[in-house]
Amino acid sequence: MYVKKIFNQSLLYGLGSSFTSLVSFLILPVYTKLLSVQDFGKLSLILTAIFLLQYIYNMGVYSGFMIKYFDLKSDDVDGRRRLNSTILFFYLAFCSVASVLIYFFLGARISVFMGSQGRAVVFFIVLIPSCEILYALPTAIMRLEERIIAFISINFLKSLFLWVAVFVALRATNGTLNAALAAQLAVVFAATLLAYLLTYRHYAFIFDIRAFKDSVKIGLPFLIVMLSFWLIDSVSKFMVKYYLSLTDVALYSMGFKIGQSVLLVVTIFQLVWQPMMFRIASEGKASEIYARIFNYFILAVFTVSLAVSLFSRKLILLFSTESYVSSAGLVPLIVFAYAFYGFFYYLQTPLIIKKRLIYLMLVCVGGTVFNIAANIIAIPFFGITGAAYATLITYIVMSCAVLLASQKVFHISYDFVKIIKISAAVLLVSLLGRWDPWRGFSSILFQLAMIFLFFIMLFVLRFFDDRDIFFLKGKLRLFQRIAA
Repeated sequence: MYVKKIFNQSLLYGLGSSFTSLVSFLILPVYTKLLSVQDFGKLSLILTAIFLLQYIYNMGVYSGFMIKYFDLKSDDVDGRRRLNSTILFFYLAFCSVASVLIYFFLGARISVFMGSQGRAVVFFIVLIPSCEILYALPTAIMRLEERIIAFISINFLKSLFLWVAVFVALRATNGTLNAALAAQLAVVFAATLLAYLLTYRHYAFIFDIRAFKDSVKIGLPFLIVMLSFWLIDSVSKFMVKYYLSLTDVALYSMGFKIGQSVLLVVTIFQLVWQPMMFRIASEGKASEIYARIFNYFILAVFTVSLAVSLFSRKLILLFSTESYVSSAGLVPLIVFAYAFYGFFYYLQTPLIIKKRLIYLMLVCVGGTVFNIAANIIAIPFFGITGAAYATLITYIVMSCAVLLASQKVFHISYDFVKIIKISAAVLLVSLLGRWDPWRGFSSILFQLAMIFLFFIMLFVLRFFDDRDIFFLKGKLRLFQRIAA
C-alpha cells in the first residue's frame, strides 16, 4: 500500500517540484553562452552564498514546523492556523533584521571580492534568500494540505518566468550579472506574493509563543545539519578558487551541477516521504515497510545516477559549450556522491522518528570536518578531480555512519544482499560504460545498451522478487494505457 502511494504521489509532487529543478538545468545554457567562463565562476560563488543564507535564515525552524504540524490533530484547524501564522511572523521579522545587519555590517567586506558592483550584489544576496524562505511556507502548506494542483501550478509559473526573466535580462544587458540577479529577485518576490494569496485562509495572524518555542527546539538541530551539508557542497568551490582559479571554479561548478541532477529523484521522494514516514512508524510492521521502500528508492536513485554518468559528456555539451567539456570526467564522481546523499537522507529516518537528533548532528559535523580535510589534501595534488573525490568519499562515510547510528535507535531489517547486488551491477556497468569506442548516434546506442544491461543483471542476480515483478508489471501496463 505504501509503495503504491509513494509511487503515485511522487509522480504528482514530482511534476510540481521538477519545474524548479529542471529550470536550474535549462538555465545553464543561458549562463554559459551569455556569460564568460570567469563570470560564470563568479555567479557560482554568488549562488553558493545565497544558498548559505537560505540555510541561515531557515534556522531549522521549517523542519520543526513540519514535525509540530503533524503533532497537531488533523481536525485542529485553529491550532494549525496559529502555527502557520507564528512561523510567518517569525520569518518576516528574522529575515528583515538579518538582511539589514548583513548588508550594512558585512556588505563592505563581501563587496571587496565582487568588484565595482559589489554593493548591489550584496543587496541581491540578502534579499533573494529572504523571499525564498518566505515562499517556502505557503508551498509547504499546499503540500501538507494536499493542494496538489496549486502546488504544481505555482512552481510551474515561478520556474517559467524565472527562465524567461534571466534570459531577457542577460540578453538586454550583454551579460551583466546584476541584471540576472535582479530578474531572479523580481520573479521570486512575485511568486511569494501569489503563494500567500492562494493560502491566505490558513493563517490566524496570531503569534503563538509556545508553538514557536516547540518549533525552534525541534528544528535547531536541523540548522546544524543543513549548515553541514552546505559546507560539504560548497567549501570545495571556495578551495578550488583559493588553490586554483575562477576558470577551474567554473569547470568544477558545471560538472557539479550536472552531477547533482540525481537530486531531482531525492527531492521528489523527500516531498512524499516527510509526512509518510511518521504514519508508517505507527504500523506494526514498520521495519519491514521501511526496508522494502528502501529497495525501490535505491533502485530509482542508482538508475538515474547510472544514466547521468553514462551520458555525462553529452549532457555537458547540451547545457554548455565546448569550453566546459573537460568537466565531464567529474560528473560520475559527483552523481554517485549525491546518490549516497540520497541514501543518507533515507537512512536517517529512525533518528528523526525517535527525535534522536544529536546522533544526526554528530554524523554531519564529523562529515564536514572530514570533507574539509579531504579537500585540503586532495585539491593541491589532484585539482578539481580531487574535490570531486572528496565529496564522494565524504557521503559514503556519512551514509555508513548514519546507518550504524540509526540501527541502534530503531532496527530496520534492510536486505543487504539486495543492496550488494545492485551496487555490484552499478559498479560493473559504470566501468564498462567508460569504454565507449563510438561517437555520435552509435555512442548513444551503446550507452542505452549499458542501461539495459544493468536491468538484465538485476534480473539475473534476482534483485527483484515476485512482489516487485508484479508491481512493476502493473505500472508498465499503466504507462502503456497512458501512451495509447
